[in-house]
Amino acid sequence: MPHILRRIYFVINHVCVGDLVKPSSSVDPKFSGRGLVQLSALQSRLKDSKSAVALTTLANFGLANRTWATYGSAVNNLRRCEEETGIDMSLPFDPDKVLEFVAWMKARNLTSKSMSAYLSGIRMYHIASGFAEGVLREPLVKLILKGQANVEKIENLLGRKKGKLPVTVSIMKLLKLRLGKVCWPMWEVRLVWSVMTMAWSGSMRVHELLSRKKSSFDAQTTLVWRDVKLTYVMVEKERVETIVLHVKSPKIDRVGAGDEIAISELGNFMCPLSAFKKYREEIKLKEEAGMPVFRVKSGACFTGSDLNQKLKKLIGDLGDKIPGGVVTSHSFRAGVASEMAKRGHSEEELMAVGRWSSQAYQLYMGLPLAHRASFARKIALGD
Repeated sequence: MPHILRRIYFVINHVCVGDLVKPSSSVDPKFSGRGLVQLSALQSRLKDSKSAVALTTLANFGLANRTWATYGSAVNNLRRCEEETGIDMSLPFDPDKVLEFVAWMKARNLTSKSMSAYLSGIRMYHIASGFAEGVLREPLVKLILKGQANVEKIENLLGRKKGKLPVTVSIMKLLKLRLGKVCWPMWEVRLVWSVMTMAWSGSMRVHELLSRKKSSFDAQTTLVWRDVKLTYVMVEKERVETIVLHVKSPKIDRVGAGDEIAISELGNFMCPLSAFKKYREEIKLKEEAGMPVFRVKSGACFTGSDLNQKLKKLIGDLGDKIPGGVVTSHSFRAGVASEMAKRGHSEEELMAVGRWSSQAYQLYMGLPLAHRASFARKIALGD
């Protein structure tokens, strides 16, 4: 057997768990052999099945983890495009499918940079699946992307383009004030505030909590009742009630194990424990283990889009008080990290609390829940 194939077999036998690769000192952490390349793409072209497995792994070592993650996001967005539009987005692509995907990305207000990156991801998805590249950037598509880039430049020059602002403690106060004045049913007020406080305290991605659709949900991403546990932890010698959330599909996945996020009581106006308990009392829906935690009174799922609509109604007119950007459902994720940055925390701590990609993340995940829970608590209490 050639030396390179023996080496790949060693990696498969000693590092892999299922089809995932553990961090190991024997493998460069920049590369893991996890990627989009499908075994089926090589099995049909090779007589020996072991060689097909080895070359598939080798191909997945061909790109860095971060590059594969970007391309994986493109594939995920392709699936969302198909779900939302009802248009067949299966491979291989033809020029019309490319245009439909570009139109969908534009409707979601993606930048020209993101559009271009996702098209590169779809190109690699073709290669990894055993298809020819096809024509994904015909002259018309290139012209559209260039036009989008020019529009963004104009908007930046005119000061019209606003980025997504992190939700600070001050913005949370504004949201709480506005919620107290809206003419919504109490269950709806409780629902919205519970989602907001939980997303802020846990630095959550919105779809780690909420479904993407009203009438159905993805059990591998949406927070369901079996993922929620109320407990107590010791935080700096104080016994603190805490919600522990099991996030099944974090963006940075530790060998498919999911993640445990600790969200502690704060004892102030934005306490996620208090908000969650009031939501449960008000909504009065049966808490079945496999059902989404956050639903409206009818039983339909409360979605990320619903939250964005609520935010527009609450603070859409406050551009003069929150200048320089807009607040969306994604804004809660960076709230704790932005407040920590003001207080001089290190870059490693910021990336860790937000579960962004870094080696610090792995160290952070090894800390006790109590230590991890203290970050948001200190910020919210002004320490």
